[in-house]
Amino acid sequence: MAEKKLLGSLELNRIYQIDCLEGVKLIPDNSIDLIIADPPYTNVVNAEWDRTNPFTEELVREFYRVCKDSASIYVWCGIGEKSQSLLDFIPKLNTKFYFKDVITWKKQRGLGTRKGWLYTREELLWYVKDNKKFKWIQEFQYSDEKRGKNSYGYKLTNGKRADEYIKSEYKRLANVWTDISEATFNTSKNNLASKHLTPKPEKAAERLVKVHTHPGDIVLVPFCGSGTECVAASRLNRNFISFEISREYIEIANKRLEAVHSEEATE
Repeated sequence: MAEKKLLGSLELNRIYQIDCLEGVKLIPDNSIDLIIADPPYTNVVNAEWDRTNPFTEELVREFYRVCKDSASIYVWCGIGEKSQSLLDFIPKLNTKFYFKDVITWKKQRGLGTRKGWLYTREELLWYVKDNKKFKWIQEFQYSDEKRGKNSYGYKLTNGKRADEYIKSEYKRLANVWTDISEATFNTSKNNLASKHLTPKPEKAAERLVKVHTHPGDIVLVPFCGSGTECVAASRLNRNFISFEISREYIEIANKRLEAVHSEEATE
């Protein structure tokens, strides 16, 4: 049996059924490499867990305490008629962290039947603890889309080769993500992620894990849900620690993690 890895009094690579604030308080100072948080947007879906807002200034202070100087924090949020969580989360994060960017995830399908523009976006806030020390792994900043034939290599200025070298034949990722589809979230009985009302795509989580962490680093997932970020961390050989108040969702997440471990065992 593999030896258990500990983070203070907590066991790594485990989802605890506990309120995230109480769970984060158990994590030692300066021990987390990346936080990916998907808190309730509040009253967006008809679910008990979406009726209160756990994303408080106290929680943000705890996030700051547990983060290494090189850490980043990403927070999913929304801006629209049903949710203005982006406007709620930004001032709280601004009290401790350094703002870097807002990423817009452009969805393939629209949401809602109300009068007005079709809602096809979600936002992802990016903050860092120390703007001079945050970890950014350049080899993973590129998309799957190749550049044009004449744009790979040294840049040309007035027909002459410039000093700057384009490091990849692929285009750099921007802060609008149009290459990630939510189409896999269907009602299939075999799709465990779809059993959560607001699942996020594994590709998005894997992108964040790759660009901000190395194998063996620790990812904090304070709102586990169906476990997408935990699955991404596990598949990429990172450690995670996660909290979730719903036993049903923990069971779903654990089944997804078991599937990852089964895949690794057969390779």
